[in-house]
Amino acid sequence: MRLPTGWSPVFQNWSYGSEISFFWPFKNMRTELLKVLRKSFEKELTRLSGHFVRVTKPGMYYWRDEWVFENNQHPKITFVIILSPNPNGSDSFSVELGWSKKKRLPELSKRPSSINPRTVEGDLEEYVTRLSYLKNPTSDFYYFNSAVDLCVEDLISDLIKNSSPISGEQAQLIARPVLKILINDLEHIGLRYLDECCDFIVDGSISNGNL
Repeated sequence: MRLPTGWSPVFQNWSYGSEISFFWPFKNMRTELLKVLRKSFEKELTRLSGHFVRVTKPGMYYWRDEWVFENNQHPKITFVIILSPNPNGSDSFSVELGWSKKKRLPELSKRPSSINPRTVEGDLEEYVTRLSYLKNPTSDFYYFNSAVDLCVEDLISDLIKNSSPISGEQAQLIARPVLKILINDLEHIGLRYLDECCDFIVDGSISNGNL
């Protein structure tokens, strides 16, 4: 469906494939917030696992604002972590993670995959899920505002309020608490999950913590 000029969907709730969208004229994530998010995420991912390297041209299965990180250290499987600003607008984003047994970035026509990450089968060739699903199956995005907790009317008001430009210093202050939660989730949930997947799908061994 073609949207009127200047309009974009701003709220989306996936439950392993089902979508609910509301439409409102709204810009994507504010530039200064996106800068802070990208810089901090890449720095922390490198600290947690030096094997993930950013792919600057990931190909047609990834959209232009996504930052894609690839880990090719394992001889039989490629791991991927994707930092994805919400394409439907608002100061929110998701982190996706997964693998390909074809030794490439996953080439999926639909992301994230519709299969619950806690029940995924080892015979899948490629798979991508959201980091947030490992905590809550109905949670899609990390928000730099309170929009996730609001009703539709308050959501619109909140989105308009948070659409004004901000400085780099303001962006740091807004992003700091969300980034703290994100990095904790990545370290203690996301990377451990990929470790478990590696053991289950490829090695059949106890996690070695090398991701």
